[in-house]
Amino acid sequence: MNLLAKFSWELTEKEYKLLVQEHWQTVRDIHFDEKSGTPYWINAAKKEGIDPKNDLDTLEDFFNSSISLCDENILKVESIKYFIPKSILNDYNNNYTSIFTSSGSMGKKKEVAWSETALDYIADYANHCLDRVGIRRGINWIIQGPYGLFQDTVRRTIAKRGGLIHSAGVETRNLKKEFTSIRTPEDFKNSQFMNIVFGPSIEFIQDVLAKEKIGGLVTAIQLLPNLVNACGFENIEAIYFSGMDIPKEMYKLWKEKLPHMKFIHSFGHHNLGFSYSTPFEGEPYYPPFPVSAIYIVDQDDPYHIVGYGQRGRHKILRMEPAFLWSQLDRDHSIRVPPQKEFKWDGFKDVKPSFS
Repeated sequence: MNLLAKFSWELTEKEYKLLVQEHWQTVRDIHFDEKSGTPYWINAAKKEGIDPKNDLDTLEDFFNSSISLCDENILKVESIKYFIPKSILNDYNNNYTSIFTSSGSMGKKKEVAWSETALDYIADYANHCLDRVGIRRGINWIIQGPYGLFQDTVRRTIAKRGGLIHSAGVETRNLKKEFTSIRTPEDFKNSQFMNIVFGPSIEFIQDVLAKEKIGGLVTAIQLLPNLVNACGFENIEAIYFSGMDIPKEMYKLWKEKLPHMKFIHSFGHHNLGFSYSTPFEGEPYYPPFPVSAIYIVDQDDPYHIVGYGQRGRHKILRMEPAFLWSQLDRDHSIRVPPQKEFKWDGFKDVKPSFS
């Protein structure tokens, strides 16, 4: 049975809790199976003396176990086959799994596996988020952003909405540290790195805007000054801000300058897909649970989730038959309680450090 055919946001609290338990047990049984499971997880359990059936009965058990703290660096050196269940690698007819790279914005790119089922789930989740913000379906889009998981998942999301898609891909390796210094249009103009990376992409977007009626744009907020005066920009009615840090003062400025525009933010991670902000006060993000989750944990104790309203470090979880992963991440944010159909925790005010 495909548990991901059930959308978490459509379930009652009781149904949701049952789905989480069923989903975890299905994922556990696949990855920890001695004969057909995942080499990484089989070896990890043996090394720590863990009996998956008895010691990892619930998702909470896994969260509290020593093996729930993976070293992300191993993804850079081991073959991706080491992290995929043998049952999936050997079943080419029924299990469609793709390998995507991270954007590389923080450094060396890493490969991760995504099943078609999970990709469809997070695309449906993204569309749910875009719909509730009020972004209209059937409009044409331009997607500007990094190659790899980002381009595929955003394209998949928008393809489900109808309309044409123009892709303005960019290579963003090591970009994040450069982006931190971009706060004004002058900063961008004076950055040789930014002009080399984004110049061709911006020129392409301007050309498309001039000859096609584009209703939606996927871009980084720091690039808007280079696009807002382009011929055809007046047709845009929705902007999806991707990944990079969104300065609050810059976001406030554009909401005031473009009051008619529908905005939505995403917080991306190659192991998680994308979390989306909600149209509520404080702009919290909610990840596409149960495929992925972000736990906000104590700075000094990765097994202790902080209280609501408190700041902590991200402990991320990817949980699907094709790929299981859990690690501490660099980012910190404030834990936010569930809201309406999002029956799991969210987070807000993401920062690269605890300060």
